Amino acid sequence: MTRRVTTVAVADEVRYRVILESDPCPAGGNSGPAFIRQLGTEGVDAGLLICGHAGFQSFDMHHDGTKWVAVLESTEAK
Repeated sequence: MTRRVTTVAVADEVRYRVILESDPCPAGGNSGPAFIRQLGTEGVDAGLLICGHAGFQSFDMHHDGTKWVAVLESTEAK
């Protein structure tokens, strides 16, 4: 799994985005539940799902044709 973080300051807010990508896997079958289990298992590491200072406000997960991608976002005042 890979984890990328972006932070963008917009006016008086800061927007955070965390992108988690699974290892390459085909769509369907057991790949989705496996990625969810991996998120749950690694979620014990508090740093994995941190998105800003308070945690994520939205969560989206999809398969891009080669891997599972989870996108977490939050917005905070500066």
